[in-house]
Amino acid sequence: MLFHRLAENLVTLIVVLDPVGSVPIFLHATAHAGARERTKIAVAATAVALLVLMLFLHFAQYLLNEMHIGIPAFRIAGGAVLLVFALRMIFGGQHEETAAESA
Repeated sequence: MLFHRLAENLVTLIVVLDPVGSVPIFLHATAHAGARERTKIAVAATAVALLVLMLFLHFAQYLLNEMHIGIPAFRIAGGAVLLVFALRMIFGGQHEETAAESA
């Protein structure tokens, strides 16, 4: 049971962080840096990401309780935000182009 839960959390973490999708972004952002500098940048970025994740892990539930926000409400709000982003990705470019052409 513990192994199943650990594996589930690990898969969720990998999906959220998307290491494969982040490689091209990292390579483009560090194109000017040498191999040693890239290693330093990667270690620093990993440390900052770990720190942010650990802070959210330990303090997020406390903050949600202090703001009187339940987990179901937080899930609904997250889904609404994702829906807005998806709609912008689908329809946003078309509306912006037509507005620029009419102007």
